[in-house]
Amino acid sequence: MMRAHARAFGREVAQARDDGREVNFLNVMELMLTDVNPKMDIPFNEVIARELERCSTFSDRKMLVEYLSANGVDHEAAQDTLDGMEAALLDCVALETGPPRALFTRMIIAAIIESQFSSGDRAEYLMEVFRGHAH
Repeated sequence: MMRAHARAFGREVAQARDDGREVNFLNVMELMLTDVNPKMDIPFNEVIARELERCSTFSDRKMLVEYLSANGVDHEAAQDTLDGMEAALLDCVALETGPPRALFTRMIIAAIIESQFSSGDRAEYLMEVFRGHAH
C-alpha cells in the first residue's frame, strides 16, 4: 500500500508543479484510493469524511477490543495502548501538516484493507501501525 502512496504522491507532485500550485494532501489520498481500489463502493469525499469521523470519535475502539480479545490480549491490559491510539487519532482531524498526515494516510490504507478484506483485518493493521510494525 505504501508503494501505491508513493506513486500517488509522485503523480500529485508532478501535477502540482505543472499547475503551479502546492501539493494537495487530499489529492494524494484520492489518487492512492482510486489506484488501489478503483471500484470503491462510496465516493472519495465520503471515505475521507468517514475516516475523519472515525478518528475524532475513535469508533474503532470496540473493533480493536474485539481483535485484542480474540488474540488473547486482555482488554484491561491494553487500555493504555488504546488510550494512546485514541489521542493520536484525534490529532488526525487537523490534517494540515506533519505526523497527522502520516497517520491519516494509514487510516485510508485501513479503509482500503477493510473494504477489500474485513474489519478484523483493519483492526490487525491498525494495531501493527501503533506497534510500529506497519509502514
